[in-house]
Amino acid sequence: MTICIGVICDNGKKAVVAADRMITAEHLSIEFESEDAKIIQLTDKVVAMTAGDALIHTEVFGAAKAKIDTSITLVSQVAEKVKEAFVEERKKRFEEEALKPRGLTLVEFYGGAHRTLDPNIIMRLDRQLEDSRLDLQILIAGVDQNGAHLYHLVDPGTAQCFDSLGFAGIGSGYPHAMSVFIYNHFNPRMDLNKAVYLVYEAKRRSESAPGVGKEYIDIAIIGSKIRFLSATELDQLKKIYDAKIRLEKPPEIEEMIKSLRWEEG
Repeated sequence: MTICIGVICDNGKKAVVAADRMITAEHLSIEFESEDAKIIQLTDKVVAMTAGDALIHTEVFGAAKAKIDTSITLVSQVAEKVKEAFVEERKKRFEEEALKPRGLTLVEFYGGAHRTLDPNIIMRLDRQLEDSRLDLQILIAGVDQNGAHLYHLVDPGTAQCFDSLGFAGIGSGYPHAMSVFIYNHFNPRMDLNKAVYLVYEAKRRSESAPGVGKEYIDIAIIGSKIRFLSATELDQLKKIYDAKIRLEKPPEIEEMIKSLRWEEG
């Protein structure tokens, strides 16, 4: 229940990301808008955003950051470390929930100790591991020496590159947001100004979906560094968006609709 957006623009040299601040933890039955941004910096030119359970990503990103050092310079390498941490967290939760109550670790289970269990239980546990989910989606955006890149990471720990499409999104507001880019024929060659505005419009359009936060919007431009837009810059985008909405719904159109007449019969 959220919206996170990433695009590539400026002839593939920059990335722009946006997110609301909606926090959801379904197993605790809580949902609220936080005062902290959901755009998480992984390196000086790579960020990540999440949709799903708000408590899980802390462990995943903590483990990933511990593996990211100065030798990692490519966005694809950062995405790989996040993917590894994602898979390990998924295994750890399965181990804690299904194996440790039976006195086993994952290594012991696949190392032969499982033979002491009933074969039906073994099959069930193996299937349970295959079906286990973190209820977490991750969108990674960044820039390296080869340009800007977008990766979408989902259960059970697979990553898909969206560089050729040039835009991606996650969360309940995804369909509304993506329609903006499709309608405007978005592609990675689009100039920065137009890309930033469309990202803003996509976030605002997504607010009609359930679970998308309306109080906050964070937008960051990623180039030689990561820079968040200021309140003044966001206000400029709001004025453009409000003007566009007014133009799309001029009063005379409403009058023309009201004046429509249909033949009898």
